Amino acid sequence: MIDKVGALGTNTRTCVMPYDAYLVTIACTTAVGVGCAGSDPLEAADIAGNYSATTLTVTPPGQPTVDILAAGGILTVVLATDGSTSGLLSVPAGVNGGTAINESMIGTFTLNGKVVRFAQTADTFVRDIEFTVEGRMLRGSGFFSGAVVTVVLTRG
Repeated sequence: MIDKVGALGTNTRTCVMPYDAYLVTIACTTAVGVGCAGSDPLEAADIAGNYSATTLTVTPPGQPTVDILAAGGILTVVLATDGSTSGLLSVPAGVNGGTAINESMIGTFTLNGKVVRFAQTADTFVRDIEFTVEGRMLRGSGFFSGAVVTVVLTRG
């Protein structure tokens, strides 16, 4: 379970680039002088909207994957065209060692190419994961205290 790892609320983090983003980076950087076809720069207005987690899992080392959404967890984020964010992260106590997490997602986001980063006062994994824009989805994962946290946010 998450309480054995402390993955959801601690500040011991190492982020990794999602495999899909790695492949896109290689494809774009190996094209000499032409860039990626059809890759007009994204702007905040292109990704603005209401997002809800359709995947939110934690996989502690040597343990089965815990589906936070199936346990009653919620992650919503609203991205505004001005770069501001709002929303909520809620993790039930039953999957976090008896301590519920309820944190605001108020803050800002930045968009660099197809990578979205969040800056929020709340010290959660959300602000430490690089999310990759994939159509209507923001996909990201990272290692936190040895556990893998995987998030897919889908625009409604």
